[in-house]
Amino acid sequence: MADYQANLENDSVAVQLGSDYYAIYKSYDDPQTEVYSLYLTDMNDKHTELYSCTDGEYLNNISVYNGKVYFCRATAGTASGSLLCYDPLSEEISTVYHGKIVESYCFYNGGLYALLFSAYADKPADYKYDFGKISGGKFSVIHSGYTYAEARSFTPYGWNGKIYFKLGVDGATNLFAYTIADGTISRVSSVDINTSFYDGHVMYFLAYDADGNY
Repeated sequence: MADYQANLENDSVAVQLGSDYYAIYKSYDDPQTEVYSLYLTDMNDKHTELYSCTDGEYLNNISVYNGKVYFCRATAGTASGSLLCYDPLSEEISTVYHGKIVESYCFYNGGLYALLFSAYADKPADYKYDFGKISGGKFSVIHSGYTYAEARSFTPYGWNGKIYFKLGVDGATNLFAYTIADGTISRVSSVDINTSFYDGHVMYFLAYDADGNY
């Protein structure tokens, strides 16, 4: 690894395929130059750098699907980004999508759904995000123009013909769902969600009550 070590990148946990683990690592070639890399490790003596990006780019959002490792690359200070794929069998990295920053994504029933950072601005309040589907390297919009306040907790999850996600609404965070069959988006719950995670098809969450308590 690099001479100047930093840490495993925040919010990008390691993923596992067989006995191997894959993680995004942020290190330094020198005290001023950050380098984001994809590493393979067996959690013992094996540590192999599989991919690194150039200065000014960063990696995040690592996941595993159908025996392959997916992760996102973006350029700081812009809306430019890509979704990349590493195939352990061929040991090759390919581009699934290139265009806007992929903020979050999920695979469901053969489809790839994502939230894209569509418009960069000087202030986060002016950022814009689009939700849609990636197919054949192209992005098809399902809903465009989400604001930063709306999309800040948006992480899609597919189940039972729907894509579930959280949206900010009037200062609260509610659960919504996109129904694939008819293309509609509806609110599932008005509970103000603080944080959540999925265990299989069950969603666990911490929420606020009317007085702002958990």
